[in-house]
Amino acid sequence: MVNNDMVALITEMALEVGKEDEIDFGMLAIEEEVAYNIMACNVLEKYSLMKENEIVMLSTITHLLVKNFVLEMKLKQISES
Repeated sequence: MVNNDMVALITEMALEVGKEDEIDFGMLAIEEEVAYNIMACNVLEKYSLMKENEIVMLSTITHLLVKNFVLEMKLKQISES
């Protein structure tokens, strides 16, 4: 079971980190905080199930950074065409 207080804390911290590189949720059918809560819950659940928590966390962060990088590159290509 996921601790709701931890999810809220992770969400709050992620939103704060995201202020430097904001995501445009204007065209999406989900609110920013809801998306962050869902992802925080998912990450916390995976983190708590693993013995090597730090490695899982670093792998997850790396995957998300690569996914974000690719998405930004695709958006840049679309905007340039």
